[in-house]
Amino acid sequence: CSSDLIMQGLTFFNGYFYCSFDLYNGNGKIVKYDSFGNKVSETKSMLIGHCAEIAYRTSTNKIYVCNGGGNNPTHVYVVDYNSSKIQTDLNYESLGHSALLAIDNFHNYLILHTTLNDDNGNAKFTIIKLTNMSTVASFNIASQGIPQGLETDGNHIYLYTNNKITVIDYNGTIISSFSINKTGESEGLTLASKNGTSFLAMGYNSPNRIYALIKNKKRSLKASN
Repeated sequence: CSSDLIMQGLTFFNGYFYCSFDLYNGNGKIVKYDSFGNKVSETKSMLIGHCAEIAYRTSTNKIYVCNGGGNNPTHVYVVDYNSSKIQTDLNYESLGHSALLAIDNFHNYLILHTTLNDDNGNAKFTIIKLTNMSTVASFNIASQGIPQGLETDGNHIYLYTNNKITVIDYNGTIISSFSINKTGESEGLTLASKNGTSFLAMGYNSPNRIYALIKNKKRSLKASN
């Protein structure tokens, strides 16, 4: 694969990081890495758009992908990683643009971030129960910056904008925020774990890499494609 491809989304499952890459012209792929940044495998090209953020649903072993982008109507693609197949295309165009997503595997929720305008618009969050696809809650917050990643721990939502993570509860109250200042563009956010320690991991590009935020210290690994 071309070395100039830029990582977009990030998720973690069972000791491995999964990164999405925009292949342009509506195509994208997902690449699996070990905790040292070594490539394990990758999907074929799929019609998953900008693939701005991805999340792993543990009950079905499927990866959820949102197309993202400030001008793209929101779609969520349910992907089988092993076969490189899109199993479902969930149309959420009515919610707007700039899609990000997270999976709450404790409550079986899909959490969507969208805006009504472009990447600079105020953020709308929609919490959807995956067992019946009903909307559990929705709320809006003021723009926190260019949307780059989303994650949840089952109680709080973590919104990743350029060089900043904002912590929000499920009622839409902003709890806190903190800065992550590194070179390159912020790309993707996930909760990961190693040796029993859980931590937030966030992506950056130029070069593509992942930072593990552990006890206020940042450790990086290279996510080359």
